[in-house]
Amino acid sequence: AYTCAQESKYLLVANIPDVGIHLELIKLFGIYGNVSEYKMLDEYPTSEEFCETMLVKFETIQNARTAKIKMDNYNFYGKHLHVCYVPEYESVEDLREKLAERRFIVSLKCNKYG
Repeated sequence: AYTCAQESKYLLVANIPDVGIHLELIKLFGIYGNVSEYKMLDEYPTSEEFCETMLVKFETIQNARTAKIKMDNYNFYGKHLHVCYVPEYESVEDLREKLAERRFIVSLKCNKYG
């Protein structure tokens, strides 16, 4: 079953070619919303040689949702990117904000149909 806890402002982007193109990738993600921070995850194990992994944080969950949908399996410099949510990087405040946003959306939908 799907829960809102599985979504996050944080996205893990794997299978990035290791040729120094990080800023181009961030600009590409910036199309879908403001990227508030990003960093390379050197300690994260990669499945392919000469590939890197990056953590990207968006300002809103909606921006991260859109970016994940559009960029997962996107061909970037000959490699298909793998994009997934990583809620384990969220702070307690991020979690509170996410749950409050979800409560608000559910209440709007209940009032619209109720």
